[in-house]
Amino acid sequence: MSAQLDGYNEQGSSTALLTFRSTSFHSIAGTLGLRGSFDIATEWGVLTPTARAEYRHAFDGSVQQSMYYTDLGPGQASTLTQAAASRGMVNTNVGLRARSHGGIAAELDYGVSGAAARLQSQTVRGSIKLPF
Repeated sequence: MSAQLDGYNEQGSSTALLTFRSTSFHSIAGTLGLRGSFDIATEWGVLTPTARAEYRHAFDGSVQQSMYYTDLGPGQASTLTQAAASRGMVNTNVGLRARSHGGIAAELDYGVSGAAARLQSQTVRGSIKLPF
C-alpha cells in the first residue's frame, strides 16, 4: 500500500488553525499459512474437524508530517515523525463442522491471535444452516 496525502489548511475563525504539508507513506505485508480439514463419515452425515495457522508480517515505512499554525506561517513549523516499523502476528483457529444427510449444517470455530508474545484477541464463531 502506498498513500500520498495532499497539503491541507484548516478553515475557521480560530487562531489555532493548522496547515499540513503534503506527505507520503507506504506499507507492505505478507501472509503465510496452512489450512486443513478431514471428513469423518457417520450414519447421520459428515463430521469435519478443521484447523488453520497463519503468520502475517508487515513492514511500515516512516512518515514525516510537517505542520504549522496558519497565522504564524511556515517559519514555526513542527514535524510529526513516525519511525519505520515491522510487526508480525500469528493467527490460529480450530473448528468442527457437522452436516447431516438432510442438508442441516452446524459449525463452531475458536480462534486466537497473538503478536509480540502477547495475546491480541480470541474469537468464537458458530453458525447453523437450515435448508428450505
